[in-house]
Amino acid sequence: MLLDRLVPLLNVEDLEASLDFYRNALGFSVENRHDADGEPIWALISHGPVQLMLNRPDGADSAARRARPSYGETLFYFYVPDARAAHEELSDRGYAPGPLEEQAYGVREFTLRDPDGYELAFASWLGGEGIGLESEEG
Repeated sequence: MLLDRLVPLLNVEDLEASLDFYRNALGFSVENRHDADGEPIWALISHGPVQLMLNRPDGADSAARRARPSYGETLFYFYVPDARAAHEELSDRGYAPGPLEEQAYGVREFTLRDPDGYELAFASWLGGEGIGLESEEG
């Protein structure tokens, strides 16, 4: 079986708030969206090769996710050229990223929560290119 790509779908309480965060904090663009009764209920967003889908199901409640401790559930890792610069940029723009840390597995990283409590990690390799993340044609 050949897999082409993975595009996570995140269920959110307020799609407009989520779109605002992903556009303004991280530079995503809206590629496609679907509205019902004048309200957005689904969107495909992208930033370069990275894509996410945002979905607003009826009765969405993110309170439990927002209350979970760091690394308490799935994290979405975004690899960036310079995690330190990304951390400074987000801090300077009024966002609250977690502490910048160097990990034993060779990355400098920090986390940031989106409005629904999804934990986003931003990492850069300490010694240049990462090992094990290269594309393999198969």
